[in-house]
Amino acid sequence: AWKLTMTGRKSAERRQVMVTPVTVDDVEYLVAPFGAVGWVLNLRASDRATLEKGSMTSRVKAVEVDGEDAGKVLAKYYHEHEKHVADFFDLAPNPTIVDFTRVADAHPVFRVEHPM
Repeated sequence: AWKLTMTGRKSAERRQVMVTPVTVDDVEYLVAPFGAVGWVLNLRASDRATLEKGSMTSRVKAVEVDGEDAGKVLAKYYHEHEKHVADFFDLAPNPTIVDFTRVADAHPVFRVEHPM
């Protein structure tokens, strides 16, 4: 897991949360399996954040994606972490990309960009 640090949208204080990025087609994404929780609202208010893992720290821009793009990311994330997140997804058994795209609004997805 990685530590995501961003500015609180109301407090303007540093907020931190542990996240598990998922990579699709060589692009990193952050998934909110539990919905539009605090860190999602903070990223929507200010798309700048820091990702840390061990001694690696990277300033990033988080760009929210939706539709089929989000569905593909959710599918990969879900299959990699199913035993931990399945109860939070409203899906039929053996879900397809169409199913993941349908629930994408309930599970925000952000593309991680590393600005120069």
